[in-house]
Amino acid sequence: MKYKLLIADDEEVLHDLLKQALGAKYQIVSVLDGLQVQLAALREKPDLILLDIHMPGKDGRTVLLELRDDPRTRQIPILVLTADKGEVLGEAEGIDLGADEFVQKPFNPEILKARIEKTLRRSQR
Repeated sequence: MKYKLLIADDEEVLHDLLKQALGAKYQIVSVLDGLQVQLAALREKPDLILLDIHMPGKDGRTVLLELRDDPRTRQIPILVLTADKGEVLGEAEGIDLGADEFVQKPFNPEILKARIEKTLRRSQR
């Protein structure tokens, strides 16, 4: 059985790259704006969410708070993707809001895979 990843990012090119890099090992579900994340998480029941901070509709900070406030999605690990170098959502604030891990854009696909694996292992304990 493949783990299911929900990718929430407004860059379609990034979705394609992540599907290429991760699709052999994981089942990939994608959404392009913050308004779709909560619904997709409830419908798809992903094992992990890759969440961009800057998205149309709803920003990642708001989505993160909503996912953590909802008992149905509270336990889903969330790996935050950010290009901000900590300016908008620093790691300390993100951890306080409920993020499990961070990856800075642009990222090395092997580092991303390692962080996904680490986060999934931690969540299985």
